Amino acid sequence: MNNKNPLTSGEQRAIVALGSLYSFRMLGLFMVLPVLGIYAADLPGASPEKLGIALGAYGLTQACLQLPLGWLSDRIGRRPVVIGGLMLFIAGSLVAAAAESINGIIIGRFLQGAGAIAAALTAMAADVTRESQRTKAMAVIGASVGLSFVLAIVLGPVIASAMGLQGVFLVTACLGTLGLVIVLTLLPRTAASGAVVADGDWAVDHVFGGRLPVLYGSIFLLHGLMMATFLIVPAALVDQWQLPADDHWAIYLLTVVLSVVLPLLVKQLAELVQSVPDAYRWVSETAIPWVHARLSLSPVALPSIDWESGMANHWQSLGVATGNILKQLTTSGLSLVGTVLNLALIPVVAFYLMRDWDIMKAALLRLVPRSWETTVSE
Repeated sequence: MNNKNPLTSGEQRAIVALGSLYSFRMLGLFMVLPVLGIYAADLPGASPEKLGIALGAYGLTQACLQLPLGWLSDRIGRRPVVIGGLMLFIAGSLVAAAAESINGIIIGRFLQGAGAIAAALTAMAADVTRESQRTKAMAVIGASVGLSFVLAIVLGPVIASAMGLQGVFLVTACLGTLGLVIVLTLLPRTAASGAVVADGDWAVDHVFGGRLPVLYGSIFLLHGLMMATFLIVPAALVDQWQLPADDHWAIYLLTVVLSVVLPLLVKQLAELVQSVPDAYRWVSETAIPWVHARLSLSPVALPSIDWESGMANHWQSLGVATGNILKQLTTSGLSLVGTVLNLALIPVVAFYLMRDWDIMKAALLRLVPRSWETTVSE
């Protein structure tokens, strides 16, 4: 932290409040991911397609409403939008908790996503901090989201095993209520900022201009992949590997621990390898002469080794290469989970492609002009 320009007490309080609000809200959302595909599979009307919709519905409404609600917060202020969004989030959680069919859970998830307040909260973080301190605020918010994910994928299966899927949604509603209390009691009021962008340009240049469509598409694919992962892999743990759903928390906890421990071990190994030449040189030039002098032994010299251009470089290169590979795999708990689960998706996708190959082939042939059909079939 820059001691010459520290955070004021007001900024500190606002940042802690915003970080806590993000944590409670995202904790509730993330807890559902590893358990919904398993515990909702027995509900009336449940199918793989509807389970996938239930998982992804939140992200879809978030994507549709994030920018409009951010624009609205510029006109009427951040607090009304955040309060309204949290109330929708709580209502959606209660609807999903009371649902007796998969359709009810889908409606609840759509309602949860309708409380798209991330843009308004990010703007509020900019409103309550000076420009020189804004990076710190964003770092705290980002860290709170990451910590929430790590805790959620472990706590979700634990709560679901004790209280069922209904209990997970009830806990989510309670966390949303805590976030609402934070907004009402701790977050400072900010005035509406007015129209920053002309209304005629808002829906074109500033929403779909430049490379933004590529960014939107990338985020959509990433979100879809993550939802598919949490739909397929927990079910595979139960069906193929006979691991009870109540024990899934241990798998996720082990993954999180490894994502933290492995980079540290690699770093320590690299430092150990780099210290070998210095240790060898100390033994040869200091320790052995000292022993010879004290015990009056015949001098014995260790062979001279060019560590820098020989073994040290070899091990250092190996350590750096290994470290780079593991760093890519374990940058965060999410990346490690994603890597493992993406590998697990390969046989699953291949299975469905082989199973439905004839259906897809027939559908493609129906799109081919009749005059080309014989040539294409051959």
